[in-house]
Amino acid sequence: HFAKLAEMVNSSNSCRQEKKTPEDVALGFLKVANEAMSRPIRELTQMRGFDITNHVLASFGGAGGQHACAIARSLGIKSVFIHRYS
Repeated sequence: HFAKLAEMVNSSNSCRQEKKTPEDVALGFLKVANEAMSRPIRELTQMRGFDITNHVLASFGGAGGQHACAIARSLGIKSVFIHRYS
């Protein structure tokens, strides 16, 4: 699926010198998903004046562990708690 998407991206941006690989396209989807999950955390904390850098990010859900480190990094959080059943 990502190979087909990469072909579509590369064909629609003919002026771009650098071609996107399927891995580049998949990573782009992950970055968008991580930002969509980080935004509400920022709105509830940083936008209200709280410093979250000394807090722990609690991860849960089926794909929580897949995204937790990237989200923590983007928020400046140094520790992640991943529940053993997630």
